Amino acid sequence: MRRWDIVYFAGWDFINYWPNFLEGMNQKNHAWKQSIYHKDREDGIDGWGSPVIKLTKKYFHPYLVMDLGIHEMNGPDSDFSKWSESTSSYSPGDMIERDLEVFNDGLKGNEFTLIWEARWDSAKGELVDSGKIDKFIIEPGFHSTINLSFKAPYINFENRKLFLVYASILKKNEVFREEDIYYWIKK
Repeated sequence: MRRWDIVYFAGWDFINYWPNFLEGMNQKNHAWKQSIYHKDREDGIDGWGSPVIKLTKKYFHPYLVMDLGIHEMNGPDSDFSKWSESTSSYSPGDMIERDLEVFNDGLKGNEFTLIWEARWDSAKGELVDSGKIDKFIIEPGFHSTINLSFKAPYINFENRKLFLVYASILKKNEVFREEDIYYWIKK
């Protein structure tokens, strides 16, 4: 909704949905049947620790940076506990081009830098490539799409995960970090 500048979100959506994540409740017992996303709490995880609540909080972050392609691929039927459930695939040597939507809803400045790293197998894995997109302007209360591109690395495996770790910097401080996005490199 933020992407399309929809400024109204009905509070009742959260009120009707939230009880599904309280101890002893679930979608089956709840009078309001929401048809959105991951529908229930998970045993052994309190409501605030559930994957759907974590992802909801992330997407309300004032300085969110989102991979538009991954967002489109993981719609209402995706399982948030497996985020991202669907992702892109590339062959070695392909240009990986990603459109990232950068939000400035913190109202504390307008000059951003995006730093990024491509890492094998996990967000802490072996560094393959890195870079930065320096000094782009997004006025407070607005968002903009930036393009990040780099060459898919060569592999000795059949399939391998390549994680894209990125962070936005505002006034020399990291304001948002993403470590969950990955792509498949397929030989």
